[in-house]
Amino acid sequence: MPTGYRREYATKPLEPDDTFVREYIIELSERDIDALQHLKGRNGAGIGNIAVENIALWKMINRVCESKNAK
Repeated sequence: MPTGYRREYATKPLEPDDTFVREYIIELSERDIDALQHLKGRNGAGIGNIAVENIALWKMINRVCESKNAK
């Protein structure tokens, strides 16, 4: 089984997400945006295999986590 796999995730029906919504402003370079658009165009196929896309994703993740911890 894949890493992080839990059987209850596979069988539990997905419920609506009614948690609080936060808004973030994330600054990305044109290269990052282009890489993410290519990733979206492939429906996420090969995610993590291309360094530029991986860097753009981690930039967003890090900035969101940093701003959450800063408050």
